[in-house]
Amino acid sequence: MQVKRHLTAISRKSLSVPMRISLESDIITKDTKVLDYGCGRGDDVRMLKSEYRIGCYGYDPHYTPCIPDWKFDIVTCFFVLNVIEYKPDRIEVLKKAYSFCTDTLVVAIRHQKPKNPGAPYLDGYITSKHTFQKYFSDVEVKDMLIEACGAIPRKLAPGVWAVTK
Repeated sequence: MQVKRHLTAISRKSLSVPMRISLESDIITKDTKVLDYGCGRGDDVRMLKSEYRIGCYGYDPHYTPCIPDWKFDIVTCFFVLNVIEYKPDRIEVLKKAYSFCTDTLVVAIRHQKPKNPGAPYLDGYITSKHTFQKYFSDVEVKDMLIEACGAIPRKLAPGVWAVTK
């Protein structure tokens, strides 16, 4: 089955909830350099730069495939893991994202399954747009972050986790 991961990227007119949480928690400040790993269409990146004057860069394998070759204070990985259909690939993405940060990795996942999630596929669902969605429990997220990063994550909000180096 051909899963179309890039079709899950949405356009935003305001910051994503996990990005707002990262700002409100003072994880992201005016003094931090941020990499949005899996930035989709890059709306959070543009808003952090223009509205908050924060140094932010984005990487997405479909929309922004060039990744800077330096380290960042903070790396965000929002709603990326839930569109990856294979667990080993999720772990690899987390390891790669974590390798770019010098301070904290912030991860956001889908955790609430809708009434009609789609057709069961592997450990998630195939949607009507031929995208994959995985809905994670807290235990799954915590275990995955520990496995990939080798550090204990902390929960910032439902579906939003931080791993500090």
